[in-house]
Amino acid sequence: MPRKPRFTLPGIPQHVIQRGNNREPCFLAEEDYRRYLEDLQTCTEKYHCRLKKKNRVREEFPLIFESAKVAPR
Repeated sequence: MPRKPRFTLPGIPQHVIQRGNNREPCFLAEEDYRRYLEDLQTCTEKYHCRLKKKNRVREEFPLIFESAKVAPR
């Protein structure tokens, strides 16, 4: 069953966690990690949000985003 859309308020941070399957690493190669960061930058610009914090852990990648405005539906 798909997840319900997130409730977004401008200026309120959201904690998002990307995890590897079965606690495996999210990125196997450094180039994969760099590409992920590039794509993340593109998305933050496209959807007008700010990445406030990122922390690279082997099995997960926690992020904190702050929306500048309510995302279009």
